[in-house]
Amino acid sequence: MLCEICRGSGTLAASGSCMACGNYTASASYDLCDSCSQAKGVCQMCGDQIVPPHVLATHKKGQRFLKKGEQDNGKTASLFVGEELHVTLPEDQASRLYWGNPDYDPDILSLVDEGEFSEDPGEWQHGTRTLIFCGERKGECKLEIHQVHRWGGSGSQVWSIDVKVK
Repeated sequence: MLCEICRGSGTLAASGSCMACGNYTASASYDLCDSCSQAKGVCQMCGDQIVPPHVLATHKKGQRFLKKGEQDNGKTASLFVGEELHVTLPEDQASRLYWGNPDYDPDILSLVDEGEFSEDPGEWQHGTRTLIFCGERKGECKLEIHQVHRWGGSGSQVWSIDVKVK
């Protein structure tokens, strides 16, 4: 998980090591792996708080959620305050592109988890990524998730959905 400032900066293409757990990081520029970053709600690169602690505390197993995918691009999703929106999109690791850098109204939604690549069985380079958002307040906003190059910059695709939080 990267903060807005670090999303715009370049990263080293080589993998690194997480300072918290020792696992690999997607870039040698990252101090934390995606799992540790998300668990703490901080940027992998600079360590700044991204997800407010009160949001981290509400993300629990068994929480009610709405699941959307590639086929829901351009549609509308309705959820309740406190309910999660799980967006699962396909990724191809060989393309060096991943889904991230979401745009949304932070008064309406919060980003709970930017997700990690999950490979399809027997297909190490093909799989999915699930990003998790939480309805914070009643209202409406557009959620856009961008294809991002691993070494910085945007890809050509944007997935979007109109979100109504009741």
